[in-house]
Amino acid sequence: MMISAGLVLAALHLCSTMADDVPRCENTEMKNMPCDPKTRALLIKHITAKMSGNSLTYDCRMEDGMYSSIASLGVKKYSVTEDFPGIVPIAQMAHFEMEPTTLEDSEEKEGLIKDVVKKWSPKLAETKTATKFGCNHLIEKVGPNFRHKIGCMFM
Repeated sequence: MMISAGLVLAALHLCSTMADDVPRCENTEMKNMPCDPKTRALLIKHITAKMSGNSLTYDCRMEDGMYSSIASLGVKKYSVTEDFPGIVPIAQMAHFEMEPTTLEDSEEKEGLIKDVVKKWSPKLAETKTATKFGCNHLIEKVGPNFRHKIGCMFM
């Protein structure tokens, strides 16, 4: 009985520590929309696990720049370095996924993020010098479906 209570407390402490590691970019002054906190937490979780050899920190300013980048895909040429001086990305990635839901369900969102990070694995392996990253996600209605745009940049 005591062992299981100890395990529960350890698990709660770990979850609380992980939640503390996810920055609250909503509290940061931004030019654009911040990433949904649940999506941000999932991206941080899966990317840092995939790049465990790097000492990565999450950067809200890069999240802001990534929103502009993915929002403008297919519309205009966008330059993160011009619109957000001081950010020189060593890699940018964007992924498009058609989904029939708005991904309100966390299991669906977790599956989408896992798939995206898995598809990015070769590119993530090339960004060994990265120390910071920022990501964003937006959903566009396309007929009866939704287009999910997820992008991250690393520097």
